[in-house]
Amino acid sequence: LDPGTYYVDMYYVTGTKGPTNTKLCSTSMVDMRLVSRSSYGKGNSTAQWLCTSTRVPPPDLLSPQSDEQVLLDSEYVVPDSGSHRVRIKVEEPRLVRVRTSSSDAEFQLELWVRGNSEALLARGTDALEVLVGKGTFTLKLTATSSGESSTS
Repeated sequence: LDPGTYYVDMYYVTGTKGPTNTKLCSTSMVDMRLVSRSSYGKGNSTAQWLCTSTRVPPPDLLSPQSDEQVLLDSEYVVPDSGSHRVRIKVEEPRLVRVRTSSSDAEFQLELWVRGNSEALLARGTDALEVLVGKGTFTLKLTATSSGESSTS
């Protein structure tokens, strides 16, 4: 693509045999990536490039609206650092539940409250569940490969 602003429109088609007022209530999946030409051509034509280009890192920020449920149900790539932080901002009490799995790693999970002073709220290995009030939090995910210990 040339430099510029692009818009993507998604259309749902109900088919030709159903009533015109048919409401769709199905699960949809969208996979959209923007990969720079420089990172595509920079010796990244190996299986490693395929792995990193077919999976994205977890989001950096989750900020659900009132009564909105957030579900991350996908495969994500572990950053080269082995650690990722997700900032969570909530305006009402919420249950934060995280479950991770990997065939070759386990995840150390930590939920920190952000503000004038940071405090560790919860810690777990591959699972974490905690009720939080209104505020801003940091979820830290640290991957440890099987048979290896890591600190971050």
